[in-house]
Amino acid sequence: KSVSAKFNRMSHGFVWSAFLKAVERRAARKGVPLIKKKPPFSSIIGILKHQEQYGLSNHESAGYVLARRGLGIDNEKVPQSLVARFIKKTDGFRYVNNWKQWGAIKKAAVAAIKGITKKEVKSLVSWQYYRKRVLKAG
Repeated sequence: KSVSAKFNRMSHGFVWSAFLKAVERRAARKGVPLIKKKPPFSSIIGILKHQEQYGLSNHESAGYVLARRGLGIDNEKVPQSLVARFIKKTDGFRYVNNWKQWGAIKKAAVAAIKGITKKEVKSLVSWQYYRKRVLKAG
């Protein structure tokens, strides 16, 4: 069916909200506690910190980060190997907000992948493939 982008956004939002309500109801009926956590940087943190360590996919590693947030581990520290490789002025870096730290690491990692591949790279999807080359290049 040919419909407008506005209609697609509205209908998808309706389906998603209905799905979330169904999950909440089912969890309440079964007596399972449901903890809502905000997802910012969960994919980035998962890819850069946990994916290689545990051999997870991008989505599984993001889920791992969200599960850790549900357990109360909200402030994921940036690994020193990434800071040493990607951040030039490290003296003030540890005083910057955690989200800004991860944003800076992501930006630098994407730029490093671009430098290796000479292709247009906008995300960290190919991080696992280029990880060793990017970290060795520093």
